[in-house]
Amino acid sequence: MNWNQPAEEIAHLVHRKSVEILSEVGFSVPEAETLAALKSAGFIVDTEAQMVRITRELLNEALSTLPGDARLYPRGDQKGL
Repeated sequence: MNWNQPAEEIAHLVHRKSVEILSEVGFSVPEAETLAALKSAGFIVDTEAQMVRITRELLNEALSTLPGDARLYPRGDQKGL
């Protein structure tokens, strides 16, 4: 990776790799109730391994519902970014 790339290119790369990890590798969810809820929502669940993957389509659908911008807030009494 070339860190001299424009920020937008880096953001796209981070997004692509994040999608790859979430859809191909997955993430650990050690709670049976949560695994069941995710499975019923369309996630790919390996109950024995307690691993969850999300399809690219489901992820894109979820991302499309997010607002275009978000305000970040630090801990404590500092002002948001």
